[in-house]
Amino acid sequence: MRMINDEQAVTVTIETILLFSITVMLLGMVLLSFQSINEQASETVMREMYGSIGNDIASKILDMDKEVKASLSQGSIVSIENEIDLYPTVANKPYLVELDKGNVIVQTIGSPEVTVKVPFNPDINVVPGSSLYSTTGEHVIIYDANGQIMFKNSGVAATVDNQWPEVAIVYPFSMSTIDNTTEIKVDVWDDIEVAKVEYYIDGNYETYKAFPFTWKWDTTTISDGTYTITALAYDRAGHYSYETNTYIVDNGLDLEAPTAEIISPANGSSTDFNPPTIKAVVSDNIAIDNSSIELWLDSVDVTANATITNTTIRKYTIEYIPSTNLSESTHDVELYAEELFYGSGNSLNKNVTLRWNFTIEQIPNTADPTANVNFPLRDDHLVAGEYITVSYDASDTDSGIDYLVINVTYNQSNVSERRENVSTYPTVIYSVSSSWQFLEVYELGKIYTYNVTVYDRAGNSYNPGQMGPFTVLTGEASHLIVNYSDFNTDSKEVEFYIHSSGPDIDIDGMDVTFSQGKLEEIYFGGVLHASPSAVKPLAEVTFANYRVPTTDTSLKLVFSFVFLAADDPLFITIYFKDGTSKNLDIILNPTP
Repeated sequence: MRMINDEQAVTVTIETILLFSITVMLLGMVLLSFQSINEQASETVMREMYGSIGNDIASKILDMDKEVKASLSQGSIVSIENEIDLYPTVANKPYLVELDKGNVIVQTIGSPEVTVKVPFNPDINVVPGSSLYSTTGEHVIIYDANGQIMFKNSGVAATVDNQWPEVAIVYPFSMSTIDNTTEIKVDVWDDIEVAKVEYYIDGNYETYKAFPFTWKWDTTTISDGTYTITALAYDRAGHYSYETNTYIVDNGLDLEAPTAEIISPANGSSTDFNPPTIKAVVSDNIAIDNSSIELWLDSVDVTANATITNTTIRKYTIEYIPSTNLSESTHDVELYAEELFYGSGNSLNKNVTLRWNFTIEQIPNTADPTANVNFPLRDDHLVAGEYITVSYDASDTDSGIDYLVINVTYNQSNVSERRENVSTYPTVIYSVSSSWQFLEVYELGKIYTYNVTVYDRAGNSYNPGQMGPFTVLTGEASHLIVNYSDFNTDSKEVEFYIHSSGPDIDIDGMDVTFSQGKLEEIYFGGVLHASPSAVKPLAEVTFANYRVPTTDTSLKLVFSFVFLAADDPLFITIYFKDGTSKNLDIILNPTP
């Protein structure tokens, strides 16, 4: 082997190695520099695009909020949807969009980590955490029925709004006297957000206000008077609550004159109803002076004999029926009224005068009325204990039926008389078929007679003659007869009278159904017969031996509670030894 000792060769080799290493290092630095430049460029692109995306979504949220408020001004809404155009990637990277209170947040998924926040009005109600991915197929923003803006199918549910808003009118106080332009101030609250407050004057819509919900009411545009203001607060889910206050407007102004309206007879009309019903209404936006109302018929003041009624001081009804028939000619009517207040307004607005006329025609009279009694007839069977009843028909072919009089007697003593009006102004009835049931019942052994008289509008009458006599025959089964009517009482005792149609009736028991308290005692003829320990609503009472006689006997029920409520019902079922029963339905303190 031959060894060469060459120092120059070793030097060349080391230089080559060093040069290669430096070259590699330089190439690496260049590559890293390019990568850094690319990442910086990507981040710059992402921030610019994310800002543009966030601004677009914030703009849609603002537009949607305006649309919601516009819809709420017309009434509540259900939902609104808007599509969003998103790039699937930015700088080849998917990204996430998320809503927060007052911000749209756009951020990368992965690296580089880039986050952009775009602010919007923090008062706009969004669902925090609602988000969507750029790579999903549906990009939709919605207004939920609960009043919140969110991304559709975002994985975050809107807060369910089950809370109604609250509203209170805090100024001016109710029944305050106000003038000129007055601020109506309200306090409102809702668990999510109050969308608007609507204002009404006497139930008529006036305006709506958004936050801060104060309404400046210009009272000089209306006449003086008393007005009811309603403030109706809506939340964004459409729930609402309201409060009302009453104010007295006093600007010394009256912008409206009183008015009058004919009810009957119509102006220029003709009628054969004699006497007719003359009727009209006067109204004013503030108040009518009822002492000023005058009604004249054919230049004669008939106000003293007219009926003047009102439901409010703003409206009065005047009705007059002449005491005698009017002549068959044309008649003139004049109505005059003044309003109670007119301040410094136009004096021409103070009063109203209404004039009209009508003509009375002759009532046709070519035939007399006719009438027939259909029950009872000679062969009809009258049952003891049943209500006295008469069925009839009547007619008049020309003038029409005015009224009928039904009279029933027993043993030649009057039982009852009933007047049944048929034709009432302005409707003419030419035939009628009906029946009438009296409060009294048939009693065993008594003899009944009937009379029915029909009157036509021309003053003619017809009576088919007395019907009867009809006898409730001896030997019929006994019936319980009750003498009572509805009770007006503040007592805890209920008392009425019963007797048998004859012979005496044996009682086996009694059920009493009532609404309040406890039935404590039952008296027959003033004698205590039972002290049931019953609770409402049913008391069952058994009698060992009790007989209802043919003479009136008191039946008294004593309760633990004083009956005070209107229309309290009391139901009594009396059971007889023969297995039959009798129902008594009583209304305590009936509404008039």
